[in-house]
Amino acid sequence: GRLFQDIIPNQNMETFQTSLSSGVELELHTEQAFSNLRPDILSLACLRGDHSALTYILPVQAIVENMCEEELAILRKPLWKIGVDLSFKLNGNEFLEGDIRGPFSILRGSSEHPYLVFDQDLTIGITEEAEKMKNKIEKMIIKNFEEIAIKQLEHIEYVMEHDIEVVESVAKNDLVKAA
Repeated sequence: GRLFQDIIPNQNMETFQTSLSSGVELELHTEQAFSNLRPDILSLACLRGDHSALTYILPVQAIVENMCEEELAILRKPLWKIGVDLSFKLNGNEFLEGDIRGPFSILRGSSEHPYLVFDQDLTIGITEEAEKMKNKIEKMIIKNFEEIAIKQLEHIEYVMEHDIEVVESVAKNDLVKAA
């Protein structure tokens, strides 16, 4: 609860694959997958209510259930690197860990409570085998994602229990209109 990142669209970045865009569909990603300071709670709020503006969610179980044991073992190996999201590199920010992080594993946690660390745009396989697994996950996204259209003045919160399980919807509340 000590860090709060408020992200709103930036017109100058509307076509970029970043959290500040508004003109492109964002690819599947774990929030701040490049960082060890990933959020514990993700809150999505809608002020205007555009029924065509969809949020896509891919439960980690959709991946786990469609992989054999050998593939799951590969996902648990540190075979990927990841770049830092462009929105964090604005204003010439530099990072102690550099702009490319890793190697890291995509699948973490126990087999009962797995979680995914993945960014479709920024994750890079460091072996041919790793790149094939990334491509397989990308194909699963198309078949298994869930769509959510957040209504005007509604917000959804997800608890991101990194060491226990991936995204679970915990609340759907109406926002209070500002006077």
